[in-house]
Amino acid sequence: MSQIFTSILLTSAIGAALALILSLLQPVTRKVFSGGWHYYMWLVVLMVMVLPIRLTLPEKTVTTPHISETVTITDNQAENIETPIIIETQPEQVINEEPTQSEKVSTVQAIKDFLSGKVLLFSFTWLIGAALLFLAKIVSYLVFLIKIHKHSELISCPEIKAYTNRKIKTRVSDTICSPLMIGLIRPTLLLPKTDITPEQLQNVLAHEMTHLKRNDILYKWFVIIVKCIHWFNPAIYLISKQINIDCEISCDLAVVKKMNEQQEKGYVETILSLLTHNNIKAIPLTTGMTGNKKTLKRRFTMIKNKVKISKKTVIISIVLAIVILCGTVLASGLLNGKFLNEYKNELLAVSTDARENDNFNFLVLGVDENNRADTIMLLSFENGNVTGTSIPRDTAFISRGLDRKVKLSEILNSENGNQKVIDAVRDTLSVPITYYAKVNLSAVKEIVDSVGGIDIDVPMDMEYDDPHKNLHIKLKQGRQTLNGEAACGLLQFRRSNNGTGYSQGDMTRIEVGQQVISEFIKQKLNKEFIDKSPDIFKILADNLETNYPISNLVNDIKLLEKMKSNIKFRTIEGNLAADDTGVLFYAVDFNNSSVFFKS
Repeated sequence: MSQIFTSILLTSAIGAALALILSLLQPVTRKVFSGGWHYYMWLVVLMVMVLPIRLTLPEKTVTTPHISETVTITDNQAENIETPIIIETQPEQVINEEPTQSEKVSTVQAIKDFLSGKVLLFSFTWLIGAALLFLAKIVSYLVFLIKIHKHSELISCPEIKAYTNRKIKTRVSDTICSPLMIGLIRPTLLLPKTDITPEQLQNVLAHEMTHLKRNDILYKWFVIIVKCIHWFNPAIYLISKQINIDCEISCDLAVVKKMNEQQEKGYVETILSLLTHNNIKAIPLTTGMTGNKKTLKRRFTMIKNKVKISKKTVIISIVLAIVILCGTVLASGLLNGKFLNEYKNELLAVSTDARENDNFNFLVLGVDENNRADTIMLLSFENGNVTGTSIPRDTAFISRGLDRKVKLSEILNSENGNQKVIDAVRDTLSVPITYYAKVNLSAVKEIVDSVGGIDIDVPMDMEYDDPHKNLHIKLKQGRQTLNGEAACGLLQFRRSNNGTGYSQGDMTRIEVGQQVISEFIKQKLNKEFIDKSPDIFKILADNLETNYPISNLVNDIKLLEKMKSNIKFRTIEGNLAADDTGVLFYAVDFNNSSVFFKS
């Protein structure tokens, strides 16, 4: 919602800027281009304000330095590995690794949460305002239709056939003071219950049928929609007013284009005669001939000073309009794309704790297709030892700004969820978090396939089908080689369709996940794995969000060796308990959280 609102703010500003430029150029363009050109140029402005286009420039391929240090992979194998790693990275991320005190972190986060909440508040205010304004326009229009239908009667007007083959209903009413057209799908000509001479009727029909042929009522509906979307921008009201004026000017010029001086004079007199009936206020979503005196004076001046537009000028005006449209849309798309990238980078540029040499905690989140935290593990690197601590997804966490405890998956799907997850784990477990990574399950599938599968002991027969989630698991008990899809199925399995499953439920599933990670490290963390690193990094680049700087990879390659020989897995101590509302949470036993690296 916040991204949509911010994108609308951007297009609104660009549209207002374009409208200002067109207005400043009018003294020149009025002498060169037709009234129709000016009328439809406002359509270009409206299109710029509503086109949801985002364009991004191609990202550069970044080549990291060669790894040229001696790395011992196994007891029997020691080689110098010089592997150029080429990674297609996202735009450069801002990493905050400066030491911060807890009070400073709390203050900064409080400011971020405040601003984030304001943006969300403005977004909902905009949405409610747009919906209410559109509803008001529709209700007002329907009330007018009901009033017209109640206080009018059908008449025959065969003169219309001289201007159009469409079936146009004609009604007369004493509630209107001058002729107008209404209706988008079933257009109706409304005439006042006054005496209109045949000459005046011909002028009225020429004017209103010109509106009909140009689909001006459809144009007016589009204006209403854009006005509702950008109701907060004063420029849209000025643009809307100018569109109504240029609509009538361009229609007048189109009608009198082939008239002689006498006919032109009669057309102007027809408009003046209708003005005497005090029809000054325009009715929305209709086309009429009259307006206020200031507008009429401008229209008559344009009729008097009409110029003949050559074919060459017509072509130039069309080309110029296309160039302005494409150029403005391109600029808007690039700015929108830049904002989107910066917005994503802002999500990655989280506030984390400083790294102390090779001692740090790395929070890893495995998420499903709905961005829910399905697997949570805290990797703790301390004094050459690596511990992977699994955290059940139903663990109760403290979320800043809330008076209640919530599950991590609930925090992750909230506004600025990445930062809130880091804060929740850091605050609840009282541990520093240096890095985080959010990995899609699809990345696991592709990585396992890229390294030729993994040998694993499947603890039981597993058969589960969920067509809604496109999840199909069919595995037999025993040791076997699993491809990427089968490995993901093993990681996701809880129970079969017949009800059989793990006796310890989610806790057993966590143990199976730890076994899969352990076996993957033992079997695949070797030179062949290193050789495949460019492919693996490409997979991760498409399915990973992290604040870990790629530039650290060269120095941290030695940690992979330690992971193979020294990594240990555990599940954080705790038990299931229901809160006051009956919701089950996994309550952490804080006396057993000392395994985490603590500064």
